[in-house]
Parts: sequence; structure tokens; C-alpha cells
Amino acid sequence: MRRGLTWAMVSSVALSAAALWNDAPIRVVSAVEPRLRDHAQALDEVASGPARGQSPSLSTLPLALDALTLEPAKRDLFGTAAPIAEPAPVAPAKPPPAAVVPNTPEASPVQLRYLGTMLDPNGKRLVYLARGDTAVLVGDGDRLDEGYVVESLKPDAIVLVMPALSTRVTIPIPPTPQQ
Repeated sequence: MRRGLTWAMVSSVALSAAALWNDAPIRVVSAVEPRLRDHAQALDEVASGPARGQSPSLSTLPLALDALTLEPAKRDLFGTAAPIAEPAPVAPAKPPPAAVVPNTPEASPVQLRYLGTMLDPNGKRLVYLARGDTAVLVGDGDRLDEGYVVESLKPDAIVLVMPALSTRVTIPIPPTPQQ
């Protein structure tokens, strides 16, 4: 803690301890005492009720209040405000007509990568591709979610083709390390 805060805390604790140690009553300023006495007497009179033949010094509350009248609102606070009229937009100059290019469909990018190869108990080769963190088993002729079809499984690559566009994509298979 900083030195100034330490001194402030220590002095606050010391003054609090001194105030608690000294049980002397605190003296109220003499100008306030008469008003407090008058107020205390008025409260005693209200609490005990007026003495016989005396009227109470404080006015009593009415038994019922007058009905509350409300005036109609001058405007709707929760309604929408009238829109501000905007100036008419200026028409921009028309650019010269561009040559119309026929819209050619494009093949979606391949989000697949080679994951691994395995042989099943019958000796059939199983090839796995990875789509993000999901493994996908592929074989010849399989249709993938991206629209590609597995054309061939070669020892060094997997060839995919998009039939609608005749687009070929090759996913390389890394060579196996020799031991």
C-alpha cells in the first residue's frame, strides 16, 4: 500500500478507537436543542392524543383523500414521431452499359486432404480423407458432399472429378517412409 493510504487508515482506526473508548455523550449545539425539544413535545402530544379540553397542536390527517383527476395527455409519449421529410435523392449519372459476361459456374474449392490408408481383414485397401476434423472413407465411384466423385484411387494420388464441370482435382498421397 502507498504510504499516504497507510497513514490515513492508521489515523482512522486510532480516531475510531478513541471515540469508542471515550464514553462521554456528545454535546449538541445549543441553537438546535430548543427545536429538538419542541419537536419531541409535539410528537408526544400526537402519540398520546390531545389532553382534555385542548386542541391538538398538529393538524390531524383527513380520513379520506379527494379523488385524483387526470387531464388528457397533450401528446403520445410512446408513439412514433412523424418522419422528417428528406430531400429528393439526386439521380446519379448512369454508367455506360458493360459487356454482359456469361455466368460460368465454378467448382467449389476442395476442403479435403489425405488422412491415411488401411487394409481391411480381407485385404481390401481403405483410403481416408479428412474434412476439417472428420474422417471420410472413400472408394472408387463414391459421391462426396462437395459434389465431387472419386474417379480413381492410385498409389500416389486420389483423383476427384466434378461431373457437371468436368473439373479434375488430384489429392496427392505422400510416399510411405522406408524402414
